[in-house]
Amino acid sequence: LSSPPVFVWPGTPIDFHLIKANIIIYHPIFSCVVLQTVALVDFIFKEQLNTRIVLVAMETWSADNKFNIDDDPMVTLREFMKYRKDFIKEKCDSVHLFSGTRFHSSWGGASYMGGVCSLTKGGGVNEYGKTDEMAITLAQSLGQNIGIFSDKKRILNGECKCDDRWSGCIMDDVG
Repeated sequence: LSSPPVFVWPGTPIDFHLIKANIIIYHPIFSCVVLQTVALVDFIFKEQLNTRIVLVAMETWSADNKFNIDDDPMVTLREFMKYRKDFIKEKCDSVHLFSGTRFHSSWGGASYMGGVCSLTKGGGVNEYGKTDEMAITLAQSLGQNIGIFSDKKRILNGECKCDDRWSGCIMDDVG
């Protein structure tokens, strides 16, 4: 996670953060949808956290999976992080997999809390689906990677509110 200085008006610095992401998808035909998804996530992070998401690489698997993808997202995440450490050489803060496997979970993916910039924890796995759903799960996975967690109790009690109805809150059930 880098924080380059940005100047909008001469001499006026703005606090700005950049997350460099690498995306792995299981078939080349879906690369356009993934690019749209990353653009949506970038917009959400820019609006809510003054943070930009930059796609530095995208890898597609057109034949076989490079490791065992399980229907348990935590098992897949563990295997994916091993794959990242051993085979992904691009410099990035977080690596995410969009898989065609349907996970047996109420969430559409999994990631490590606070794992950004770690070779063994900086990443997540997400189900492939509709662009808006993928954007929500990717945003939440990246949110977890930078240490944001969802506090369902505070949301249900009305203590945590999202004023922006269009982009919502990153960790809310609807993005």
